[in-house]
Amino acid sequence: MFFRSDCEKIPLMHCMLRTAEWIVLLLERDEAENLEDIYRIVRGVDFSFIRPDWSSAVRATRAGDHDFTSIDIGRAAGKAVIDSYKEKRCTKLRVNLNEPNVIVQCDLTGTDYMVGMDMTGTEDSTKGVTGHTIIQHRSTRL
Repeated sequence: MFFRSDCEKIPLMHCMLRTAEWIVLLLERDEAENLEDIYRIVRGVDFSFIRPDWSSAVRATRAGDHDFTSIDIGRAAGKAVIDSYKEKRCTKLRVNLNEPNVIVQCDLTGTDYMVGMDMTGTEDSTKGVTGHTIIQHRSTRL
């Protein structure tokens, strides 16, 4: 589900959207057919809003028939995030795949490619073997 909102309302959404388990701030959406497209799209996003003392990680998913895996998407997108950040901030963005401060979510469905920032903080440890979330968002337990 997509909707428009002011960024200031994101904390309120976490509390009020009782059936939402995951909130991602959409940064870019475009058509991608290969890894070069993925790199180009992510490279075009300005990640300079990430503080220099923060770390980041890319989480990628893929659905459909492609000549590459979600790991390949994560690798291409991760390089693009670092390159984009380095161009704007003149320093390399720190990477922490286990406990990042910022999670860049990259999802490819067919040729529909979306890049966003995970606002919920969903970690791989909360996902089952199939990748589906196995815990409820904290607001659904109120």
